Amino acid sequence: MSNFYGKGMGINALLLPISDGVCYNLLMYDAIIIGGGAAGIVCALQCAAAGKSTLLIEAGERMGRKILASGNGRCNLSNTAVGADKYNAPEFVAPVIERYGCNQIIDYFESLGLLCRIDSQGRVYPHSMSAGSVLNVLNDALKDSGCSIALGEKVADIRRIDGGYRVAAGEQEYRARSIVLACGGAAGGGVESYSIVKELGIGVSRLKPSLSYIKTPLFKGLRGVKAKMSAKVICGDIVKDCDGEILFRDDGISGIASLWMSTFLARYGGGKIEIDFAPRYSMERLLQVYGGKRADSLRGLLHRALCDSLASQCGSNKADDVLKLVKKCSFTPTGLGEMRDAQVTCGGLALEHWDRESLQSVSYPRLYCIGEMLDIDGECGGYNLHWAWASALAVAEEITRD
Repeated sequence: MSNFYGKGMGINALLLPISDGVCYNLLMYDAIIIGGGAAGIVCALQCAAAGKSTLLIEAGERMGRKILASGNGRCNLSNTAVGADKYNAPEFVAPVIERYGCNQIIDYFESLGLLCRIDSQGRVYPHSMSAGSVLNVLNDALKDSGCSIALGEKVADIRRIDGGYRVAAGEQEYRARSIVLACGGAAGGGVESYSIVKELGIGVSRLKPSLSYIKTPLFKGLRGVKAKMSAKVICGDIVKDCDGEILFRDDGISGIASLWMSTFLARYGGGKIEIDFAPRYSMERLLQVYGGKRADSLRGLLHRALCDSLASQCGSNKADDVLKLVKKCSFTPTGLGEMRDAQVTCGGLALEHWDRESLQSVSYPRLYCIGEMLDIDGECGGYNLHWAWASALAVAEEITRD
């Protein structure tokens, strides 16, 4: 065990050494939360604050690492437009999202001492615009709650025992009446944790990176150039529209609009993108200004490097020809960024194993799963963190009234 602390608990009184080197915890906790990310911290905090004996186990040496990286370090907590339709499985998430909407999440964080601000697009941020403020209030509240915390311990597996569950983590074993899986996903360098439920026969859907950059060789040489645009993502019969900014890479596009589009490419296994690089102007208006001119005249409309790239792609020095690409640059991405580059995992523990009202296993009583570990992913804009908070609060409510 790397680090273990709890309020009013002596660790030597809780662990019984056995000859094989494994220590067995004599305490039967009311709840063990596995994973110290956004969902795990909130669930553990709420359970402990309600008087339930609670242990939070985190594989890393610190908690909330992904919180600090979210929203470009600003932590996009939620969104005023949150609803079941923002997720890959709307019918599954609906009961939880309806109980814990945007206002409920804002009120919850205010109760912890965190004030929020809302931008013009409905995105909710801490007033400080610093993700560190979010993690600070959560950690402070968690320490005051009486929750025991074990850091640097990776859970190996979970087994059913009389009256609850046994959790093997490193050289320790713990017991609890209720278990909450809050291990997060594989994205962003996350620890692979899906195998801990292997012995329980819980399936895992295919894992793919989401909220990631999009690969295409089309814009090679434009690295660092930004462009305002509108786009369509076409995945079979599914068509999604977005407006925003993209940032070109040598191997593709990134930026907020790219992250949003990648969500649907991941969910539906690919698709086509159509970009309009001058959405404020109709083709008629552009032809009034640039019709009959050379392609390089479009440098007054677009960044020079982008203008030259589009001219090269269409193989013409006539502005009229290049404008067709300006208004509709269509391509099929060659893929998405690697899982380590993604912000969210598309895929996870298969939803048929879980009750959508309580997020409890349909086969194992008092076994719950929250956050990104489930096969739930949201669009870019605060929806994934919202699901983490909302699902954590919902399960904590279930445990505290048990």
